[in-house]
Amino acid sequence: MRNKSNLRLIYLFAATILLCFSVIALMFLQLIRRYEKDTALESAKHLIEINTQIESNIEKTIKNDRRLARTLASELNSHSFSDENAIFDFLVKTKNVWNVDSIYLYNYAGLCINEKRSIQSLGTASMLAYQTVKYGEMFNVSQSVVECSVAVKTNQRIHEQPIVAVSVARDLDTLIENMDISSFEGRSAVYLTQKDGVKISQTNTAGVRKVFNI
Repeated sequence: MRNKSNLRLIYLFAATILLCFSVIALMFLQLIRRYEKDTALESAKHLIEINTQIESNIEKTIKNDRRLARTLASELNSHSFSDENAIFDFLVKTKNVWNVDSIYLYNYAGLCINEKRSIQSLGTASMLAYQTVKYGEMFNVSQSVVECSVAVKTNQRIHEQPIVAVSVARDLDTLIENMDISSFEGRSAVYLTQKDGVKISQTNTAGVRKVFNI
């Protein structure tokens, strides 16, 4: 009888220990899940904050570029430059002061020329020039370059044709790289996409996939 009583006590003790361990394990798993949930929520909140900051910086930059394009158009309309050399000297100085990537001039023939006098092989140059003249201003994104263009009404000429539009171009790849986003121990990446998910630009973070549609 004593042996059976001792055996029951052993079983009861073992069951109690097992139950205690089970309760502790369950509490531990709940703590882990809660920690993971809290961490995920914190990460999501951080991502939203970063996204808002990036969006604000890009919008601010584009607004400044649009303002510069309008200023350039006003200068070309009101100022009488002596020749093409004077026009391009003015564009170079303006580009350096405003720290933009490129300034384009469009002439009546649809030719696109940057501030360095290099003819740009833009397949949509003639169409963009036409639309800018028609609507007064245009906002265009091609590959990773965003361009703010404004119509010009002047007798100034380049390549023997009147200037019809001026634009400020910004390389989005360079723009987001210069933001120096170092969150998540440098493993984060930024994708800029159209509404349909087609990628416009992305950071060159190591190990990040190159995609067409995110």
